[in-house]
Amino acid sequence: MLWSSVFTAMLWVSGCKKEESLPVISSTTVRYITHSSAIVAGTITDEGKWGVLEKGVCWSSTNPEPTLADSKKNSDSQTGTGEFQIPLAFLAPRTTYYIRTFARSDAGMSYGKVQQFTTRDVQYLTDARDGQQYPVVAIGTQTWMAANLNFDSPAGSVSHPDGVQIPGAGRLYTWAAACQACPSGWRLPSDQDWKLLETTLGLDARDAELTGGRGIMVGQRVKTPDYDLWSGYPGLDKVLMNQVTNDTGLSIVPGGSYDPQTNAFSAFRTTGFYWSFTAEASDKAWMRSFTDNSNTAFRGVVKKDTYFSVRCLK
Repeated sequence: MLWSSVFTAMLWVSGCKKEESLPVISSTTVRYITHSSAIVAGTITDEGKWGVLEKGVCWSSTNPEPTLADSKKNSDSQTGTGEFQIPLAFLAPRTTYYIRTFARSDAGMSYGKVQQFTTRDVQYLTDARDGQQYPVVAIGTQTWMAANLNFDSPAGSVSHPDGVQIPGAGRLYTWAAACQACPSGWRLPSDQDWKLLETTLGLDARDAELTGGRGIMVGQRVKTPDYDLWSGYPGLDKVLMNQVTNDTGLSIVPGGSYDPQTNAFSAFRTTGFYWSFTAEASDKAWMRSFTDNSNTAFRGVVKKDTYFSVRCLK
């Protein structure tokens, strides 16, 4: 009888110690909610006795107590205490999501408190030519398409073989095709239109006239926040990606480019290249690009027969 009591007590103490060794998650917050993305942050105050092996966030639009069996994404940093951040992309508009952060150790799994948020509503443009729909966002005085154009233009457009892997990647166009590809009532933005967007987002007007990468606040506020999306280079700087908010909802994606001279696609999942309507010479035009290794908005000129993505402006 005595040995049975001692054994029971040992099991109880062992169970208590294991419970006490679980990681402690003190808070979960959701920031920068748009129609299609959000940034989730969790804080681990205690790793527990065994340390954290895995941490991240799980979410669901149907399960009010999400688990790892639902959608989940891991943090880029798996160990340590303090705040960690998880970007969520390609969410559905006007949808309520239940989320909670988690941390796993050898002692077991810990969950933070369930939070919920609702993505923004969004208006859509329907292209009368083919029935395709595009989300639309207002930024300052401008109204932009929040996805790349996907109209199959006979004037010169191609689709990346893996383009379906990126929602909203659309097609790639020569400059001449891009100039006439937008739906009725919409147009290809000029270099000046791009500069207005950039200055609206905080770029100094003098810097807007420069070429090269300018204004880290621009890329931070327009790029789709997702580690897996911007993953073309093995050395993806996740510190830079953690600065991306996409609070404008513009949701720039890295659709890459196509060179007809070499018949080769390039920079898919690393860079989003976008035409402007403004020509610089008979064979060149102004463009913008956004990459995975910088949060600036790159301004430059390129040959018109290159194939880039298109965003239309109302």
